[in-house]
Amino acid sequence: MRSWCISLSLALLLAGCSTSVTNRPNFGSPDLAMLESNLAADEGARLEQLPLPALLQQGSDYLAQGNLALARLHFLMAIKKDSASAAAFTGFGNVEAKAGDLQKAEIAYRLALRTDPDYVPALLPLARLQRSAGNLEGALELLQQATTLQPGNPEILSELGIALDQLERFAEAEQLHLKATAHRPEIASTFNNLGFHYLQRERYEQAIPPLQKALRLDPRNEMTRNNLAVGYLLMGEAERALQLFKESVGEAAAWNNIGYLYMTQGNRKLAEKAFREALALNPQFYVQAKNNLDDLQRRMAQTDEPFVPGREK
Repeated sequence: MRSWCISLSLALLLAGCSTSVTNRPNFGSPDLAMLESNLAADEGARLEQLPLPALLQQGSDYLAQGNLALARLHFLMAIKKDSASAAAFTGFGNVEAKAGDLQKAEIAYRLALRTDPDYVPALLPLARLQRSAGNLEGALELLQQATTLQPGNPEILSELGIALDQLERFAEAEQLHLKATAHRPEIASTFNNLGFHYLQRERYEQAIPPLQKALRLDPRNEMTRNNLAVGYLLMGEAERALQLFKESVGEAAAWNNIGYLYMTQGNRKLAEKAFREALALNPQFYVQAKNNLDDLQRRMAQTDEPFVPGREK
């Protein structure tokens, strides 16, 4: 089974390769003090007049709009008004997760669960952080708790499927991904996760329909577009793969991605041709293809053994 979280240099987006959480803090009273110290510099008179439900709703609205600064202010004020509000801590955690501060996000989610151990909106993102940190057993425990509370929630089913995929418990994972798509057929991410599940299992023909549907539901999603391109290429439909890559990353990067995938398949001649196409399109600035080509030529000089991603580094 190939490892799809490829560690070599590649501008190719694949689901499931996530940032790790490190340096876990102690979740005692200093954690709440840290959050409140952030609030002290940010609070404003207008926010102090808003009731808790309005702060939570406006914080969520600003987060959806991508205005993290205003979202953070609203959730921090909500925490000040009610330090037992699981929704306020979860909202703050979502802001910090979006901002890339995963340590602070984890603090907030755990504080939310301290006030309400069964609060699913905090259980789910905390499980994602645990999974991305490599703590799959911890993620499974949280997700199983969430599933007991909301057995039909497609986000939980899909996330549990991803965790089981990483544990290579594929038969169980497939059933969960299928249930997620059946429960909410309008959610693009569940179909992308089902398609990627089949890519991991090298069942490329089965991967195409759910990835196509995911892209129809969310035409701007570059991860889905790239996953579909991977499926096409691994089925031998290089032209369709190239077109999809071009739409998401441009023509030079598209040829680099094609070359890299050929390299992972051991097809060195086509890989070299693709990398040279990328360099011809952008010889001055497209460093990625040159690095991949140099790596390919080094491997060709050293051994005739097919290249398998994840074997080295």
